[in-house]
Amino acid sequence: MDIFYQKVKGRLKRVYIDFMAPLAVYFGVNWPEAYYFAAQKDHRKYKKAISQNNFDQKSLEKVEDRIISCLDKYIIHKPNLEGILDWVNANILLFSFSARRGQFRKDTYEEAARIVRSVIERHQLDQLGLEFIPRGFAVGSIGVWENLEAYIKAGILGMRPFTKLVLLIDPQSPVNNPCYLNYWQNYVTVISDPAAIRFFSQLERSLTVPMAFYMLFHDRTLSSPIALGQVRERWRSEGRAPLLTLSDGDFNRGRERLKSLGIPDGAWFVCLHVREPGWRDYGTRAANFRNCNVNTYSSAIKAVVDAGGWVIRMGDPGMTPLPKMDHVLDYAHSSAKSDWMDIFLCAQCRFVIGTASGVYTIASAFGRPVVMTNLLPAEAMYQLSFNDIFIPRICRDKNKDRILDFHELLFFPVSTAYIQNLYDRLGLEIIENTPEEIQDAVTEMLGRVNGAFQYSEEDERLQSRFRSLTEYCGKQYGDYGIKVNARIGRKFLHQYAQLLSSGQGGYVPAGV
Repeated sequence: MDIFYQKVKGRLKRVYIDFMAPLAVYFGVNWPEAYYFAAQKDHRKYKKAISQNNFDQKSLEKVEDRIISCLDKYIIHKPNLEGILDWVNANILLFSFSARRGQFRKDTYEEAARIVRSVIERHQLDQLGLEFIPRGFAVGSIGVWENLEAYIKAGILGMRPFTKLVLLIDPQSPVNNPCYLNYWQNYVTVISDPAAIRFFSQLERSLTVPMAFYMLFHDRTLSSPIALGQVRERWRSEGRAPLLTLSDGDFNRGRERLKSLGIPDGAWFVCLHVREPGWRDYGTRAANFRNCNVNTYSSAIKAVVDAGGWVIRMGDPGMTPLPKMDHVLDYAHSSAKSDWMDIFLCAQCRFVIGTASGVYTIASAFGRPVVMTNLLPAEAMYQLSFNDIFIPRICRDKNKDRILDFHELLFFPVSTAYIQNLYDRLGLEIIENTPEEIQDAVTEMLGRVNGAFQYSEEDERLQSRFRSLTEYCGKQYGDYGIKVNARIGRKFLHQYAQLLSSGQGGYVPAGV
């Protein structure tokens, strides 16, 4: 009866808010929950309009204005202990929509972190040494796990207070990869008992770490994409081993499965994952700037095969099938596809050829390098490791008929354009990497992992200039030491060296 009563009470409250909240917002009543409710309602309308691709831009901007206005009015009211989760989610939404309007509101996550910490300390919950992981990590896109990787490493490195991490997962939840979840249980306590979940759920609402939004360190707060790179570089510089290691059991059965697929024992391979429309796009254009044509990777595939390796194409069965090629396995369309085999392949590959999608993050957790191709937004450069290579997409300003220089690409608002609509508003045409550019980056990585690649003085000079530019642009995210640690592709950088100092769009500091 208690559960039934709570459900009825919840529905009555919903009906009341649904009727009264719009009135409260219209008359400017001091009722914080009404503004949050109104923002959520407009957000649902916004997502529906985007998904149907029939929106009017001016109408869309009016909805954005209303959402931002309501969220601003909501978050000025400091949360109580029970309302922390909703308040943080409101800050995340505000940060996202402000970015869509060309505003980088660093103060949003910095202030959110400070206030959440003060509420938790005031109620002495920090004394528990306990934090919860967002449940969406286990049931959403697999790429968000890299935030957990960085957060765990930061605790081990002493960059933040070390805490016990807990994940509540209902046994009926569709986990994105059960095998991957098992590997994280070396660092995270997973609770799936329904009674225990109900018991802990209120504490979870107060102590869930929004680690995909920001990470709070001892000395500063950073947005999560920037924090990833900072933690990974510190981890690498201290010579620490990968966080995850493949178990003997998964290694042995993975090798047996490869042999059954015609890949001989001892053969080395590279994983390829090229994002295409369909997966979690819900029929929208929102992620168009992340999607690529897999046929432009044929030359890169050939480079791996010519070097004596195999290429294993990762992904889901909805992807465009690859043509038959020697030493190439279209695993995405194979009957061998499984959760544990996904992990085995990412953990054992020589490296991953990836795009802006989550599969490469599995390989990173197991210490495998990445060739990141067609990379956008530019902020994602800051996430990568010293051992990685990347080549970004080039953007052309259609109004001025010119290519953006690297400074413009790395600076707000282009650097954090995580939705296609913002590129459209800015009048930018997104240019995919050419087959030759992709092949060159893969060939460079092949040489590096074989220990046979030598960089010239000119290579290093250009690389140093680019890295200095990223540090200059990195000041928009924090106070010091924020730069891209990975290498931009050698030939790509030579090809576009003029974008280092063209000065077409912004100031390039002396010496860069």
